[in-house]
Amino acid sequence: METLKAWSEGQRYPLLADVLGGSGRCEVEQLVSAVLDGIASPLVEPAVAVTRHVAVGRFQLARDVLNDSTATDALTEDERTALFSTVDRAERDAVLQLDRRRNELVQRAERAEMQADPPFDLPVGPHQGFAEATAVLDSWEREIVEGEDKLIASLRDLVDPDTAPEWAEALHTALEAKEFPAAKEIITKGPGGFEAGPTAVVQIGSWPWPEVPVTEVLTWYADAVRGNRPFNERWRPARDDVAATELIDAIGALCDAVDATTVSRFAAAVDGLLELSGVAHVVHQEDGGFRTNLRGLLDPRLPLSLLPRAMPLWVGPPGWSPPSGRPAVWFQLSRAAVSPPSGVAALRPDTLFEMIASESTHRRTVAARRIHLLRTICRQLELADLVDPDPRIDLGKTTQLRTDVAWLFDLLGVRVDGAVLDTVLYDTSGHPVALRGVLEFLIGERGRRPIQVTMDDVARWRADQRGLEKLCDRIKDGLDNAGVAVLALLLRDDADALGRDFRPDDLMYQLPDDAHSTDGSAGAATLTELLDVSSALRSLVAEGLVTPGKTNAYQFPRAGAARPAPWQLGLG
Repeated sequence: METLKAWSEGQRYPLLADVLGGSGRCEVEQLVSAVLDGIASPLVEPAVAVTRHVAVGRFQLARDVLNDSTATDALTEDERTALFSTVDRAERDAVLQLDRRRNELVQRAERAEMQADPPFDLPVGPHQGFAEATAVLDSWEREIVEGEDKLIASLRDLVDPDTAPEWAEALHTALEAKEFPAAKEIITKGPGGFEAGPTAVVQIGSWPWPEVPVTEVLTWYADAVRGNRPFNERWRPARDDVAATELIDAIGALCDAVDATTVSRFAAAVDGLLELSGVAHVVHQEDGGFRTNLRGLLDPRLPLSLLPRAMPLWVGPPGWSPPSGRPAVWFQLSRAAVSPPSGVAALRPDTLFEMIASESTHRRTVAARRIHLLRTICRQLELADLVDPDPRIDLGKTTQLRTDVAWLFDLLGVRVDGAVLDTVLYDTSGHPVALRGVLEFLIGERGRRPIQVTMDDVARWRADQRGLEKLCDRIKDGLDNAGVAVLALLLRDDADALGRDFRPDDLMYQLPDDAHSTDGSAGAATLTELLDVSSALRSLVAEGLVTPGKTNAYQFPRAGAARPAPWQLGLG
């Protein structure tokens, strides 16, 4: 076997390379079969050989082919250089992919409370086997799945599903998504008081009678005899739900007349449903309609910057539509013939009927009602309506950045799983400009927004070279020339060294000693005199591109392991 490994012609036998590079024991029959396969179908064309080796992660063998002068004598120097570049690029991509997957598994293991260390450190070096590394990660993932299944079973045993159906359903949803920290928070805080990510707030069912006029539906609430059996069993509010009764009465008053008094009463009833009472709802008559504010939409689980503290609420007579102005809500007693202006979300009585429906004879929690209303409103808005127009997304509390990003996806109507969240945060290192860029790409504009974002969508974002270049320009906009120069100098360094601490002096030694004129004529100065590296590094820290390390040292933000994220590499 050692003879075969050292055989200089082995690079022409891809199946033999696969057998020798495997993690298991090689049988004689396998080796003979691999050699015979190579004899029958030898890789004569160097480009074909390189492509085959690269496809299975044998990058060093691909380089061996290119370094063999007898195998590549028909290639021009430009062709050899292009093939070497292909191998290098494919290897970098493979390293990043392994790194991402390892990071995802690290996050899953931590959420499942598994104490075992990862099986190996990344990045994988150029002479290490990618097939073997993939096999190791496959094995580790199987261990993680076993640990996750055990944890799911143990947490389910702690809850009686009949105790509080809404609470139990939230727990079930969190466990199905393997969001164990959220599941534990649900269990610890108990029914009615849990605050967690979007998986903890289950979707409320859709109103089944959208074609029935509001005036007729109101008679169902007023008289149980008028309500059909499905309505009485599933949609009638709990008997003690005073806020629901006040809301129904307020909708009825609007049906009789739309004026300042009824609009104020309606806004107060909606806020009362969200347990915000005693707030004055001043109404302004504008553009043929009435404008006031909703103030009960703020939720402690959400980043404070997502929505205004007072959301404009418009109500008008039949056939009317509100002026533009974002974000805002337009309550429609009946379906309007025209679509709302951009940035204005339509609110129908159906949504409110869904909110006040009882849950197994109990009223829904305020948390469930508020999130349902927010989901209905925000899914009609753009990402720019929820966050500042600044090119960055600053969600504030970095300790719960993953949950905040999950809420952004959820409120805008896009489903994501934990793997997508982890990868998005990994690829951006949580940088606010990069984070906004990837969210804009993945969420898209209303009307073309996907129902779900998958890892394939994240891969499309990574492959969007033009988009990444624009994103890099956004990031560099916050830097002066010195900061850009130092960042370029850092990225010129070998990628394997980017995970270590570095100091200003380390960079000064890399600067060329060429003399430059400060004014284009006399007074030559060296680049080290012109460039204040320490000051530039401080500006990079302020922009989130470099993090302080140990004493007077710095590091790149780690994207899972010791490599910069793709958007950082694009700066070089």
